[in-house]
Amino acid sequence: MNAAELFSLRDRVVLAAGGAGYLGLPACQALAQHGARLMIADINPDRLAEAGRTVPGAATVALDAAREESIAAAVAATVKQFGRLDVLINATYGTTNKGLADLS
Repeated sequence: MNAAELFSLRDRVVLAAGGAGYLGLPACQALAQHGARLMIADINPDRLAEAGRTVPGAATVALDAAREESIAAAVAATVKQFGRLDVLINATYGTTNKGLADLS
């Protein structure tokens, strides 16, 4: 097996949490170009819809990464859609709306 085969994403099923965001969307586009089968998950419905339109062959699912039941539902939707889950990418973020000096 050569390196290209070893690192191939061809037919790998990827769940990309935060996949419609600033960093997640370009990552999803690159993964799709390399043969990955993608479930793009995001909390923002507008960005999620746009990601679904711009990433060829991708499916989408709503995800609130702060809620365990939402995470479980996204995993279940991925397995239902593609039959398995090979890779999880976490490109989510959150904020406390506090400055660095105010964090404990």
